[in-house]
Amino acid sequence: MPAMSTDYAIRTALPEDREELGDLIDAAFVQDGFRCRARLPHLFTAERIGEHRVASADGRLVGCVGCYSVELRVDGMAFTAAGIGQVVTAPAQRGSGVMRQLMEATCAHAEDFDLLWLHGDHQRYARFGFAPGGLTWEMDTAHRYLPAAPGSTRQATSAADWRLVAAAARRQRVHLEVADQDFAEIMRARDCSAWLGDGAVAMSYQGAHRIVLCDGEPEALAGLFADILADIQRGDPARQTLNVRLDPADARTPALLRCFQHDVRGLPSGSFRVGSARTLAAKLTALAHAAGDIERAQLISRAFDVAYGDDYARAQRVFGLSPGWAGWASPTQACLLPLSLPPGSWV
Repeated sequence: MPAMSTDYAIRTALPEDREELGDLIDAAFVQDGFRCRARLPHLFTAERIGEHRVASADGRLVGCVGCYSVELRVDGMAFTAAGIGQVVTAPAQRGSGVMRQLMEATCAHAEDFDLLWLHGDHQRYARFGFAPGGLTWEMDTAHRYLPAAPGSTRQATSAADWRLVAAAARRQRVHLEVADQDFAEIMRARDCSAWLGDGAVAMSYQGAHRIVLCDGEPEALAGLFADILADIQRGDPARQTLNVRLDPADARTPALLRCFQHDVRGLPSGSFRVGSARTLAAKLTALAHAAGDIERAQLISRAFDVAYGDDYARAQRVFGLSPGWAGWASPTQACLLPLSLPPGSWV
């Protein structure tokens, strides 16, 4: 039976919380074999420990939420963003309101950012203003759609290799500004692999079956995919396809989908929550104008005017949302569609 709701002491984590906080998070992911403190040590330094909010009871930590500040760039425009992660409640306190109080405390500071995002159950986080956003094309490809494997691909192993992968990540239309050393550390922490071929780079997340970043011209990428799939099949002969995630706004995506796909699906790339609404609206409008999409710029302006004005009845008609959600979810759904979460956003 869930515990009764309790008011917990909510505060920013301190350097002296490092060991206890790490134990709390690691215990929550023990079944996955993921040890956050060992895999992502940069999140527990004295400089970044304060990016966690913690709940305490009787002098011990019983929950936490990470709110990690990053710079997100979209077509050259810088967004101040926060990635929400490590949402953890101690087993004995589950059902007693720990997560709700931590998320409410975190979202109370949403205005410090242009937007917040997370990967997680939409139903679980919708009450805090998060709504599905972004768009990712996910395609499966197979040998019959690919050229003969050129055999020239090598796996990234050295620091120099990972610098090349980091440079490829920064060339993406949507990317995080992350130092090379931090990028390599995050990739290792998440069991990422990367491959370098003739004029192409690809990276996978937690196993080779799903490519989450690719950079290069379509023909070069097709050769790289053929090599990766051949390598996978040497260890798993039954595996017939390679899964690739693509940015729909990347100019190379149509050629990849047209020539090399076996099956394709459009998926939301995450859940977003608006932070500073006016700042976000101004930046999104500027992006639309820069792309020559005047109609979209006008749509963004109207969406924010409706959602953040006083006419909640009109907002409900326009977006099909309850008035209580109008200030949060509607502009997310209307305006964040061009944003895709880049590799590395899981920090």
